[in-house]
Amino acid sequence: MGSHIASLLLRFFILYMPEIVEAGKVYKAIPPLYSIKNGKKLTYFTNQIDFVQYVQKNFIQSNTLKDLNKKPIPPKDITKFFMRNEDYVYELERLAITYAVDPRLLELALFTHINGTGLKVIQKQLKDKFRFMNVNVTNNVYTYEGTIKESNFLFMNDRLFNDCTRLISIIQKNPQFYYLMNDKPASLYDIMKQFETSTPSNLQRYKGLGEMNADQLAESTLLPDGERTLIQYTLEDMKAEFEVIREYESDRSKLLAHVDKVKRSDLLD
Repeated sequence: MGSHIASLLLRFFILYMPEIVEAGKVYKAIPPLYSIKNGKKLTYFTNQIDFVQYVQKNFIQSNTLKDLNKKPIPPKDITKFFMRNEDYVYELERLAITYAVDPRLLELALFTHINGTGLKVIQKQLKDKFRFMNVNVTNNVYTYEGTIKESNFLFMNDRLFNDCTRLISIIQKNPQFYYLMNDKPASLYDIMKQFETSTPSNLQRYKGLGEMNADQLAESTLLPDGERTLIQYTLEDMKAEFEVIREYESDRSKLLAHVDKVKRSDLLD
């Protein structure tokens, strides 16, 4: 809703006051996504990458991350890793709940599918990780069945792959599926769950300006001598933003994905 309101205001300026835009007098104040309280001071994060880097400092104090050749991952690459996988845990756990299976089983099944792993190798990997699970294939459909704390039954059919489209796209953005975390093999899910535990307990996520006190809104977003972030608009910027809004309005799948991400943000709180 906030983006649509901003779009309406931008249309007003571009239609009735284009000279103000051309003069570089139109700005957008960006409210923070998060804040963390340290004593009496609040630290605000307007950009997702700043927040990720803050949590990353906590992560690397207690954890090491290396590739499978035992080569340490540079901090900048760790940041990229966390950024591209920020939705991974939510997507995986949402689908695991939908199909009533363990998220680590679903992850392994998708990894082996994407990698084109043969049945015998899958069976060995499955037994190594889940002692009481089995996998068979009939008419090119892999079926996982057994017990991981509770009964698990998973058909790797077209319906599952269609539902997992977004999750698969995240997995495919990674150069490898497994890493060494604290010198032990770890999947994307293992690492991102550990990242979540590194998030400070005093974190506040803002879903809207109504959740902020007046003094917080002033300090983070409005006061010139505060910590606010401003975006200066040009006519080209406005046209580009209009195109994004039109694309969401005309493409139902993208609009639903956007709404789903907003709901995900709500669930994180």
